[in-house]
Amino acid sequence: MVLKATPSKLILFQENTQAIELFGLQDALTLAYLNAATLTATLVDDDGNQVPECIAVPLTYQPGTNGNYVGVFGDLNFLPPLGTGYTLIIEGNQQTSYIHLELLVEVQARQS
Repeated sequence: MVLKATPSKLILFQENTQAIELFGLQDALTLAYLNAATLTATLVDDDGNQVPECIAVPLTYQPGTNGNYVGVFGDLNFLPPLGTGYTLIIEGNQQTSYIHLELLVEVQARQS
């Protein structure tokens, strides 16, 4: 999954490895790229329960980039019920810059 702009909804697939990519993470005030942030992603259902296989997934800075991060999670055991109502929460910080994103997610069946 690539987040070049804030999408209206992300699609994740059951029984599949997923990649979360953030590009160009910047401080909102200074516009300085955040290249040393500590970030994690957690998927929650509509009741706020964490979804197994996607809890505190670390997003790692990609060396030599301007604020690019990637995190990988899931496998054949990633089996949340199909449908909408999920939220991917990305949180973290770099010194005094705090990051909090909430992205709507739909889980779909793996196609092959």
